[in-house]
Order: sequence, then structure tokens, then C-alpha cells
Amino acid sequence: MKIIEHNKAFDDRIYPGAFIGATFVASGVKNSIIIYHGYLGCNIESVHMRSDTIPGGFYTPIIATGLNENDSIYGGLSKLKDTLKEVCRRKYDIIWVLTGDATSITADDIHSLSSLDIIPAGTKLISLDVPGFLGGIRKGTDIALAKLLENTAVSIEKTNSICLVAPHLMGIKSHPIEAKEIKSLLNRCNILTEHILSKQLHIEDLDDIVKNRYFLSLCWESMPELENFCQKHSIELLNPDIPLPIGIANTEEWLLAIADIFNNREKSQNILLEDSKILKDQLKHNYNYSWLSTLYNEKTCSIYGHSQFAVSLARCFYYDFNIKPKVIAILSETEEAIEKSKRLLSDMANYTDFTLLINPDYYSYLQHINEARIDFAVGSIQDKPLCTGANIAHMSLSGFYFFNNYNFIPWPYTGITGTLSLLTELGFLMEKAFYYEKYWKNYAYKPAET
Repeated sequence: MKIIEHNKAFDDRIYPGAFIGATFVASGVKNSIIIYHGYLGCNIESVHMRSDTIPGGFYTPIIATGLNENDSIYGGLSKLKDTLKEVCRRKYDIIWVLTGDATSITADDIHSLSSLDIIPAGTKLISLDVPGFLGGIRKGTDIALAKLLENTAVSIEKTNSICLVAPHLMGIKSHPIEAKEIKSLLNRCNILTEHILSKQLHIEDLDDIVKNRYFLSLCWESMPELENFCQKHSIELLNPDIPLPIGIANTEEWLLAIADIFNNREKSQNILLEDSKILKDQLKHNYNYSWLSTLYNEKTCSIYGHSQFAVSLARCFYYDFNIKPKVIAILSETEEAIEKSKRLLSDMANYTDFTLLINPDYYSYLQHINEARIDFAVGSIQDKPLCTGANIAHMSLSGFYFFNNYNFIPWPYTGITGTLSLLTELGFLMEKAFYYEKYWKNYAYKPAET
């Protein structure tokens, strides 16, 4: 395993800021509204990104204060107050006020809003300074989750149950449906899982959430604000060295590790066998699958995505499908996720050679995948033009639902049965690869010139 860390002066990759992470959290609470205190155009990214939460969920409005150049100089607090007055004409459980970059720099006092007498009784006002330059989505998620749970009752008696945390940080574009699938898998194993932070929550759910004995993080990044909250409330924040439950081998490892915490291994093993039978019954006489498995066998690929998803998918490809990842590019905000990625790839490194790129820019990623002469690439909609421009077939699985709204209906990739969804995607990809005429010509045998 060759490891290369980003060390360029420039960075051309998509990097959603803290505001986006906070928006994801805020959008998961019913009867909430978000006031974006900043320029109208800067609000568009959050509107598109947040579209992830809408399928199978509900709509949380985002209202922009719509500042102009003059407000950047003299401050835009008066516009924020006017917007808040308008919002308060309707009763919400939570009003979120989130800053953009410009309003954070001008230091508008958003926290002074709590003293205004226009806020209806029983409405919770949460003001967060979460500009993009503060950090990435992990940073904003951490701040917003801790603030959302602030002032909840400290529960002495705990239920032996799990609350799933931050599914949007998994880094998989279908994360809304993946969180539900993971919750269902745990409940089938008699591991009580009622809540997801934050997906389809009512404000009254918050006091119940802190009664959980465990919070299970679905990303590998550290979240110090949430860790401090858990410590105060005697909640154990689980973030073990296990891959996401993508594919057969990963799901078995993930589920049994969680089951051991609850002394529930036997039940979980039975569930794994049940799902394996579903998979086997679907594939054992399937002529399409026999062709597909022949096509992808021994193929090479690259994977670009957030650390927990990219590494888990790489392991799935290698152990379940005999596809060899030659370049694995991970995105991470914290050293904890980077080190976990290295540990979980170390076993695979004993059997196959690959390069691990840490927070690479797109240009460097393109150089490495061209040198590796891969058969196809897996990434997000943002790096698709990069790969297709290099005549490399591309599959969009990672990242966000952002600009993917029109090309797929979310269906789970996680769990053993989610392997069927992955195989379907691979089938489309193999078909696509055959039509990359320029690509195959580059790899065709060419006799030496005489």
C-alpha cells in the first residue's frame, strides 16, 4: 500500500463547508425552519445538497436574509431581524439561524436574537456561526448536533438501545435510505434502534434520544462537541474500527461487532444466514449474473469518496467481487478517519497492490488513475466529467444526492441484500465500459514497429 498525502498549494475538489453540515442536521427535525443569514446566491448550495433529506422524508424551508454589498460593510443584523419577524408569524418548534462566510466575517451578533420578544413561546431558537472557512461538513454537523441536544434532560436510567448518528456523513449518495436499512437490520437482530440523529425527528424525541445507552456514529471522523455531550449524559459514543455494512464481508464484520456489544451474536448470525439465502436464491440460476460476474472478475478500478465509504467499498469490491482497486482516494477532515482507513486497508494490502491518496486534488487523482490503467472508476457526480473526459467509464455512488436527483431512485446498497443493488450498478457500468471505444483502443494490443 503506497500512501500519498495531498501537499499542493491549490485544491480544486468540491469541499462543502460547515454550513452544509449544520443544514443537514437542522433539516432532519420536523416543524423546523432555517434562516440563512448571508447572500442569496450562497444559499443555493445548501438547497441542492439538502435535497438528500427530502425523498421519504419532509420539507424544511430555508429562508435567506438576502444581503447585499452594502450590508457587508455596515452589517446586516437589521435584515436578519426583519426576516425573523416574518418567520415568527408561523409557529415552529425550532428556528435555526445559520451564518454564511460574509456574515461571520462582519460578526453580526446573531446570538442577541434570543432576547427579542417576537419569538413565540415554546419555540426554540438555535443560532450557529458556521461559515465555510470554519471547516467541512463534519465540523458543522458536530456543532449542530451538540446544540440541538443541549438542555435535554440528563437521564440516569438508560435503555439498552442505539441511536444512529449523522448518516449523511457516510459519504454515500443514497444515505437517507441507507440509514433506514441499517436501522432495520439492527432491529431484526433485536438490537433496539428507534432514532436517527437527525432524520425525521420531532422535538419531543430529543429527551428520549438521550436515554439511549449508545450513540453509533456512521462516519469515522471525530466529533469532539458530540463526544463532550455524550460524556456529560453517560452515553457511549461508538465509533469502532469496522467498515460500513456494504457487501457481504463488510456486513458480517460490522453486524457481529455491534452484536457482541449486546451479547446477541447468535441472533445476528441467523439474520446474516437469512439474507445470504435471499442473495443466493436470486443469483444461483441467474444467467445475467453469471455473465456479469465473468465481466467484472479481475477488473481494476479507482474509488474516490469520503474515507468510510471509499474504504468500505474497496474492501467489498476486493473480497466479494474479486475487483482490484488500484487507486483509493479518501476525503477526511480529521486524522482519526485517516488512521482508521489505513488500518482497515492493511489486510487487503497483504494480497494486492494499490495507492491510497489522502485528500487529493482532482488533477492529482486524474494523474494516478491514468498511470494505474484502471478499467473503471467509482466516485461522485462531481468527478464524473474528470473520468469520462479521460475515456474511463464512471459510476456515481459516493458524495451526495446533489445533482443526482434525476438519475436514480434511492434503494439500499447496505446489508447483504444491498449487494443486489451494487451488482445492478456494476452491470450498467460494464455495459457502459464496452462502448468506450477510445479507451479500449488505448489498451488494445499493438505490434511493435519494425
